[in-house]
Amino acid sequence: MRLSSLRTQLWLFMAATGLLLVALGSWDAVMRRADLLHEREAALHHALQLAQSTIDRARADVAAGMPLAQARADAARRLAALRFGEDGYVGVMDDRYVVQAHPDAALVGREVRSVTDADGVPIFEALLRAGKAGGGAVSYRFPRPGSDLPLAKVSYATYDPQWNWLLYTGLYVDDVNQAFYATLLRQGLVAGGLLLLLACGALRFFNRRILTPIDALVEVCERVASGDLGVSIPVGQRSEIGRLFEAMERMRHRLEDAVSGIVQATGSIASAARQIAAGSMDLSDRTEKQAAALEQTAASVEQIAATVKESADSVAEVSRLAHDAAQLASQGGTQADQARDAMRDIAAGSRRISEITTLIDAIAFQTNILALNAAVEAARAGEEGRGFAVVAGEVRALAQRSASAAREITQLIEANTASIDSGSARVGEASETMARVSDSAGTSAPLMSEIATASVEQSQGIEQINRAVTHLDGVTQQNASLVEEFAASAGMLQDQAQTLARLVSTFRLRGAV
Repeated sequence: MRLSSLRTQLWLFMAATGLLLVALGSWDAVMRRADLLHEREAALHHALQLAQSTIDRARADVAAGMPLAQARADAARRLAALRFGEDGYVGVMDDRYVVQAHPDAALVGREVRSVTDADGVPIFEALLRAGKAGGGAVSYRFPRPGSDLPLAKVSYATYDPQWNWLLYTGLYVDDVNQAFYATLLRQGLVAGGLLLLLACGALRFFNRRILTPIDALVEVCERVASGDLGVSIPVGQRSEIGRLFEAMERMRHRLEDAVSGIVQATGSIASAARQIAAGSMDLSDRTEKQAAALEQTAASVEQIAATVKESADSVAEVSRLAHDAAQLASQGGTQADQARDAMRDIAAGSRRISEITTLIDAIAFQTNILALNAAVEAARAGEEGRGFAVVAGEVRALAQRSASAAREITQLIEANTASIDSGSARVGEASETMARVSDSAGTSAPLMSEIATASVEQSQGIEQINRAVTHLDGVTQQNASLVEEFAASAGMLQDQAQTLARLVSTFRLRGAV
């Protein structure tokens, strides 16, 4: 986590110092408690040494001739009566957890293996293990006689392997804990007082020599950051803070000089940029007008070239059409003569067909008469000529139809002959007209060819003029683009000069209005 200010760091330093003092006081209190517990364990060990001397005397009595049972009973009685301190006593238990001696006679002979402390720890099992291990202390919680409140207690045990007796004794050490907490409180009060005095002195020193000057320096920096370069920076202090103030004053002075120079240069740049921009805009306008005029001229020349080219193409096409027309007229005259001859042949054929149909009509008439005579003869013959009469009737009918068809053909041929005569006359007239057209086309074709040649030469000349004007228009357009780019650059320079002037105007210099 980043620290927000020097004050926060100072408070954290004070807190760390206070924690260090508290830790030192706590360590001292813990060491004192350990010393007290060690002293209590030493006292318990000394008491068991006295109890062991009682057993040693009983063994000496056995060696002098006293029965072992009597010696053990005497030793148990003397140990049960042994007292030290306010409530210290000595108890005896064999390795079967049966009490052999105790101030409370009701407990003698009782098996105590299942006895546990307030936390469920089997007390006498722990004592037996400590005693057989060469002697040792066991800590547990157990209430005082007549109370249900479990208190801290320390018991010490030694084991006599000859009689299989475990000697144990104990003391309540709740007074040690009370002394421990009292020491902690005392150490905490002392550390708190020292820390308070140290904090007051340190804060006073830091406020006067560091924090207050730094606050003033921060205010100066904020004013400079806001653009106030005319701020006064106090100098003359003979300390690191004073050196910092002097460096800030030198920096402010140089920054003020630099900004002043930038302001002057910005004004000059802005004026020059405005002049360049105005000239560029004027040149751009003139160039654009010239480019527009050339573009219109190029368009007009191109349109004229297109028109001349179209005219040349049209004249060439007309010349070709005139030549083709002359050929077609000549061919038309020839074909008209051929058509007139064909019409004459058709008229002769029609007259021949008319003669044939006249002959057919005469034959049909004779056939009809013959059929009529045959019918008369068949009627005279009676029954024998009936079949012949039928045939004669059919022949007569056929002759009548032939005569009718011959008359119709004759009528059609007469009509066709009239049409053919009329067509022959018209074909003759068309032949004469085509001859005159052929003569006119032959006369106009050379003239149209000469006009087409002149139009092509004129189109080529105008095309060259068009290419020259187009090239000049392209160059002018490029010049216009360059002028526009120059004008845009001048405008950008003017904008940047204005931006720089606006940025520099945020600074306030000494002596500036």
